[in-house]
Formats: sequence, structure tokens, C-alpha cells
Amino acid sequence: MSKKFMMVLMSLMLAVPILAWAGQEDGKNFLKAQRDKIKAHVIKEKNENQAVRESMKGKTAKEKKALWNEQKDKQYAQNQAFREKIHQENQVFLKAQMDKNNKLSEAQKKEFLTLFDSQYQDRTAIREEQYNENVVFFDKIANDDTMTSSQKKDAIKAHFVEQKDVRKKFSEGQKEALKNGKEKVYSGTQLPETVKN
Repeated sequence: MSKKFMMVLMSLMLAVPILAWAGQEDGKNFLKAQRDKIKAHVIKEKNENQAVRESMKGKTAKEKKALWNEQKDKQYAQNQAFREKIHQENQVFLKAQMDKNNKLSEAQKKEFLTLFDSQYQDRTAIREEQYNENVVFFDKIANDDTMTSSQKKDAIKAHFVEQKDVRKKFSEGQKEALKNGKEKVYSGTQLPETVKN
């Protein structure tokens, strides 16, 4: 073998891992930017909540309840829109990454995108279900004159623990479904281990 051929071969051997790493770096940067947007959104919500609490000073209990319910409904709608925006951005990024992938067929790419969209829809449904449970639960607690303040706090704490357990089981189920979905999509396709995990 000639020296020139060996140099080209060595260059390719070094370039392939670097290109693969660069693609992962794009994903890491994208995910970091998404996390930063989410953190900023949460901080904005906390500041809005604090402003509403400040505006409640001097109001009657009924007025406070009305203001807080209005704030929560407004925030819920904003959160739905924000999550949808983030989901759309994620889908655009994922589609762009899939378009660059020449190891998967168009059917596999479509199946992968459908899997992610399906999981988003499932998460949206469970969030909606738990939000509606919360509305009913808090109305019941607020209107129950037989419970002491301490009992109400304990009931609220227990309610949130129960919801957290449901979300945890749901999340574990989604992770397993994603793993199985990836295996199904990637079956028969030779991919680097970093993509499979």
C-alpha cells in the first residue's frame, strides 16, 4: 500500500468519529438550549405568581380565590402553548437529524418521528387528566368545612404524592416503549452504540 493511501485511510478513520461526535454535539447544544428555555419559562411563571400574590394583599378570601384561579387558568393555557411550541421545535430538529441519517429508510424515519409524536400526545393526555383531577380535588378541599387546615394540607400532600407515583410509572412505561420502539425501528440497521442507547 502506498503512503498516500495510508494517509487517506488514517484521515478517514479520524474523521468519522469526529463527524459523529459533531452530530452529537449539535444535539447536546439543541437540548441545552431547550432546557434553558424551559428554565426561563419556569422563572417567568414564578415571578408572575409572586406578582399575583402581592396583588392579593388586602383582598377578601373570595377575591383572593378568584384571582388565584384566574392566574392558574391563564398559566395552564400558557403552559400548553409553550409545551406545544417546544414539541414543534423538537420535531423540526429531530426531522432535520433524520434527514441527515442515510442509514435508516424513509419508513424507519417516519416510524421514529411518529413514535416521538405519539409519546408527546400521551404525555399531554396525562397532564390534562391530572390537571382536571387537581381542579376537582382543590374545589372539594376548599369547600369542605369539616376539615381543619392541617387535614387539608395532609390531604393535598397525599394527593400530590399519588399523582407523582402515577407520573413516575407513566414515565417508566414511556422509557420502555421508547426503548422498544428504537429497537424495532433500528432492527436490521447497523448503527453506532451511542445512537442505540
